[in-house]
Amino acid sequence: MSIEMDEFGDYRDDLGTLYVKSGKRQPVFVKVEESVIQGRWRRVNCKLDLTGLELPKCIVTAAYQFAISRLETCVPTVLIGMDKLMRNLAANWKSGWLDFSSLSLPQLIMLLAEYRKDLKTHFRKFYMYCAIHGFCGADESFAIELEALTFSSAKPMLAVLQWHETKGAMTAAEQEVVRTEMINKKMGETITETTSRLYTWILFETLKRPSQVGDIESDALWRPSSSNDSQYFLRIPKAKYQAGQSDEMWPITRGLAHAIVEYSAHDFVRMAQKETGYLLVSSVFGFRSRLGVNLNKWFKARKIISPRTLKPLVITPYRIRHTGATQMAMLGASAHEIQYILEHRTPYAVQVYIDSLASELCPLIDQVGRRLGGLFSSLNDFFFQGAISSEGKGAPILIPSSEQPAVVGGCSKKTTCNKHPFFQCYNGCRYFLAWREADHTRSLSYLEGELERWRVSEGRNERSKVIKDLEQVYRSVLDVVERIKKGG
Repeated sequence: MSIEMDEFGDYRDDLGTLYVKSGKRQPVFVKVEESVIQGRWRRVNCKLDLTGLELPKCIVTAAYQFAISRLETCVPTVLIGMDKLMRNLAANWKSGWLDFSSLSLPQLIMLLAEYRKDLKTHFRKFYMYCAIHGFCGADESFAIELEALTFSSAKPMLAVLQWHETKGAMTAAEQEVVRTEMINKKMGETITETTSRLYTWILFETLKRPSQVGDIESDALWRPSSSNDSQYFLRIPKAKYQAGQSDEMWPITRGLAHAIVEYSAHDFVRMAQKETGYLLVSSVFGFRSRLGVNLNKWFKARKIISPRTLKPLVITPYRIRHTGATQMAMLGASAHEIQYILEHRTPYAVQVYIDSLASELCPLIDQVGRRLGGLFSSLNDFFFQGAISSEGKGAPILIPSSEQPAVVGGCSKKTTCNKHPFFQCYNGCRYFLAWREADHTRSLSYLEGELERWRVSEGRNERSKVIKDLEQVYRSVLDVVERIKKGG
């Protein structure tokens, strides 16, 4: 059955049934009926059923419209969360409540407090949607209060806070042991072992969630066509509340890039990548790799001993993530900077990494030897301090956008640079060569999109450090544009 756009811009099948295209990255069609919205995502049925819910009609209608609007940017799994939210809301709705206007702020907070973490997010977004559109008596000032409200957990990532020996951040010595194993290819290494090794390597360099790394597409490795052999990027998909948004470019080392190229050149791997569409594949043709399970098997088979415990070293994707975030905190990165890398919804979610440094359980033997550097750490009161140059000079610097990556300048530094290859280039780096022929307005467009994303995600009136830093970079790009216009 074909689904095509009609003259009104709606998607309909041969029977006239309405559909919505869900998600931006890998869009799928979701069926929209009178009270039911349903679709499939990765072999999972996702459905929002509003039939028979004992809620005011205006709230049911608003939930229906909100779900459709969310599907424009999110994958169909958002319907599962919305369905749970609406059933929970119906179970707690009082007979005397006409709509949201019947609830005071304390009542809304009490209602929010009863939800699990994932449902809290759905409720905040739903209430904000109603407030912005004037639906159901929702109050915009209440919506802002709900967005800013945080609920402490009874166990706020105790493994991280207490530097747990097998679940918390690894010591520097443990990290070096893991790095040695993941970088060095063994003789006779199987496809599954190579996949596990690269999986570990990607996790270490990007600090992304395991689901994000598992969803990296087979053609995700990218470098500017004019680049030398020193700059590579991976297109990494979004997850959780950002799921469905466009992939983002993240820099990786040359060593990892070469390992990926070698891996993808293997005949079986190349065929499996073509079959599944994913970068990391299974040794069973046509199936996705069980990355987490195989990682544990691979590490146990290596019989690696922890220098800290003198027992077999335990490694998991989230332990790698905790380790990288804790290192950033040790180097003085702010909660906003760690939030940016880990792609959390709020900076509160990463505060535990900073708090862990004050813990008396912090291993005294742990010395951080690898400099990660923050994206915005050294953005003080600088503006553009580089030079305007002709195209082709210096190692290429590009806009970290997966949709239309573009080279905007070069780096004239001859030694290794620890700065982020875009933000810190424009803002105060004397080695940055802004190319006269480059379209720097695309940098402005990218920054405008990032600013909007952060403002929406924070949902508060005050401007966070990340937003202030982005605005400062934006002003630096404007400075470049003006200098070029004046013949610089």
